[in-house]
Amino acid sequence: MTVRRLWTLLGTLAAISLLASACGTPTAAPTEAPVAAPTEAAPAGSSFTIPDITPGKFNVGLVDIGYANDGGWSQAHTEGALWLATQDSTIAVKYLEAVFPGPDAEAVMRSLARKGFDLIIGSTFEYGPTMDALAEEFPKVNFLHIS
Repeated sequence: MTVRRLWTLLGTLAAISLLASACGTPTAAPTEAPVAAPTEAAPAGSSFTIPDITPGKFNVGLVDIGYANDGGWSQAHTEGALWLATQDSTIAVKYLEAVFPGPDAEAVMRSLARKGFDLIIGSTFEYGPTMDALAEEFPKVNFLHIS
């Protein structure tokens, strides 16, 4: 076998391995779902239900670009955020799924800030400009976008 064929074979095996690991079997959905008892209407023109804060707790709102049970990026962030609440009983976590960057994300994050969430986490770098602008408007709210 020539060296070139060997490298081609190894490269192909590496690519297949990466694809197989990226398309792994999804794990179970998070055990805690967001509370959806809104006192504020969803942002105009959207289908999002903005959850209420939990009084007396540090309220974390996670805005996912995907779904909480997608077996990948969004699920990892959702499970990580929900894990925070298991480590400290003073933390409450709520999340919203499939929020696209742009007007939807801005409306959802603005609504979370108005509701009184202490920390708003965005699960994509694409939320960055929106979150930076909202951080100036809501100085008491912490905004974190994951890149």
